[in-house]
Amino acid sequence: MIHLKTKKERFVCDGNELGIVSKGKYKGNLVVNQHRYYSNSDGGSYDHYYLVDENGKVLKELGEEIPEKYK
Repeated sequence: MIHLKTKKERFVCDGNELGIVSKGKYKGNLVVNQHRYYSNSDGGSYDHYYLVDENGKVLKELGEEIPEKYK
């Protein structure tokens, strides 16, 4: 994130892909694709999309595909 007046940069969150919600209730929040590891003993990993606020807090797990209302 870059503050437009001060030009200071700030890290928000990790992600393989990034999009900004352009309308609706979540306008201005981010949709990020993150690589995560299962917490069970079987191991493995997955990539899901998440709705994230400007502080990097996950608001919702969106799943393997981005729902139409967040595009």
